[in-house]
Amino acid sequence: MYWYGYFRSPEGTEFADELAAARQRFGSWARWIHDLMAATPAAGLMRHDVYHLPDGLPAFVSGRVVFTGDAAHAAVPTAGQCAALALEDAVCVARIIGAPVLAGDDMTAAMAAFDQARRPRCQRIVRTAIAIGRFGADLPGGWRQRTRNAALRATPAGLMIKIGKPIVRWTPPDGVEP
Repeated sequence: MYWYGYFRSPEGTEFADELAAARQRFGSWARWIHDLMAATPAAGLMRHDVYHLPDGLPAFVSGRVVFTGDAAHAAVPTAGQCAALALEDAVCVARIIGAPVLAGDDMTAAMAAFDQARRPRCQRIVRTAIAIGRFGADLPGGWRQRTRNAALRATPAGLMIKIGKPIVRWTPPDGVEP
């Protein structure tokens, strides 16, 4: 079983009892979350600092090197898209760089096309993840969270789907002419 929890704390923070800290932070959540943490042995818990690239790299290519995944656009986990973006990158490397270069096209132009195709979407999702964190995991408790929760409950499902669509809806490119 794998579960993941995220909350903001200063870099390098260590808790004498990491599992107790997680239970304190998430213990008031839904009963099944409480039960999941109760079933987790302390030795089975891993905690790591989370690092991100708020602006991503200025370019996803350098010479003959292509940066993908977290190496290019590490995001905080609040949008849940890091692995998905890495997989998108892989598809784009194959379609935008690999296929054209195998067909005899110029590698430099193909790599520039990859950068142009990927950077805007990845940077937008990284910014979205930061915004979600500000109003989600990083929001102090008390009235702020209660207000946020009430606003989310009052938001029509259709609007939430419309807001999330640019993140989760992605169509692989057929290929970009370098």
